[in-house]
Amino acid sequence: MSDPSNKKPLVVFVAASDFPYGLSAPYRIRMFAKCFQLIGIEPICVFQYAPGVAGRGLNMETRGVYDNIEFVYPIGTSKPPTSVARLFYYKIWGLYCVLWYILKLNKTWPVKYLFSYGNTFLEDLCYYLLSRRIKAKLIIEICDSPLIALNSHRGFRRKVKERLKYSLLLLRDRFILPRASYLFVISHWLLERYSKFISPDRILLTPIIGDADRFPPYGCATHTKKRIVWIGNFRPYEGLEFLIDAIEQLANRRSDFYCQLYGVTSKWEHYASTIQELIIRKGLERFVSVHDAVRNDEVPQILSTADVLVNPRTNSTLNQSNFPTKLVDYLLSGRPVVSSSVGEVSKYLESEKSVIFPSGPSSYEFAEAIEKILAAPTEAERIGRMGREIAEKHFDYRAVAAKIGEFISSDTQRNAF
Repeated sequence: MSDPSNKKPLVVFVAASDFPYGLSAPYRIRMFAKCFQLIGIEPICVFQYAPGVAGRGLNMETRGVYDNIEFVYPIGTSKPPTSVARLFYYKIWGLYCVLWYILKLNKTWPVKYLFSYGNTFLEDLCYYLLSRRIKAKLIIEICDSPLIALNSHRGFRRKVKERLKYSLLLLRDRFILPRASYLFVISHWLLERYSKFISPDRILLTPIIGDADRFPPYGCATHTKKRIVWIGNFRPYEGLEFLIDAIEQLANRRSDFYCQLYGVTSKWEHYASTIQELIIRKGLERFVSVHDAVRNDEVPQILSTADVLVNPRTNSTLNQSNFPTKLVDYLLSGRPVVSSSVGEVSKYLESEKSVIFPSGPSSYEFAEAIEKILAAPTEAERIGRMGREIAEKHFDYRAVAAKIGEFISSDTQRNAF
């Protein structure tokens, strides 16, 4: 455990996450932790359990330090649940272990901030009560609209489960979020939504966050065939069917490319199989390959050597509300990005300068935008460099840390009067 004698204020992150080698959630938690470190607040991550989003065998430690961030699984295991009964055990006993651990920690090192990431109504209710008991400020982070729960239409049991989760998220919105000290939201859409019933001076817009030091100054493609890369989570709302359609359109025009899709995990293996079947049905096996999720520290090498990075998004309320976390690494790689102009993306990036937006919403136009980048390597390099500059200005953890520090400082000053 970190030395409490250093007298730094303490922020405890609480979540159910595959740390450190999961996908977007552990990465974003890590970046928030680095933000707090930079403003003089010591972070500790206390995880309820590992959901199993990460690749098998990647996260074996129950406590340790990664990227100078301390973490612990008080339940004593980082293995994901393998049955409904095991999940219930993790949900209840894992939550108890987290609460007990923080209460014990608080006796020797008073917790100033309790930071809840991606939790449900039950967890956030407990963390709210805990924050009151230990006199800590509760921060709740929101990355998505409650509609995130409604992401599948397969099977009656699945629909019932999703509807229940959606209802609990709405309960959290109504009863827990207004009682939190601060709300951190990832997008302007969410800022506007929650400002309707929560005082705006308690809400901070914290966009996607990355670490520019993880990437070389500017990447460079070194392939005979043009290489298109997508990295993310194989979920139904990520736009992968749309991307496969666009690749089919592109294959009708040229054959000197291949597209790699990274991110298959055990949780979404069924959906990954659906995508693989779609690739075979369209006869695109020589153009598209599907790969398992990779360790986060392997991502920079994959992105920095691509010819073009793609971010397909369908124009849904869910995608309008969030901000694809993959985009920060895309931009920091210095490689050109083709992205659908949906949600937050267009608020920070300008087409033909720091990104390429398709001329319209169809897969045909998305393919056209990819071809435009592939056909103009000099222009592609310029766009990639400008994209990195924008990312360093708005999304590097140092820039976001300054916003958090100013926000917390101004709130402290307000409460002093």
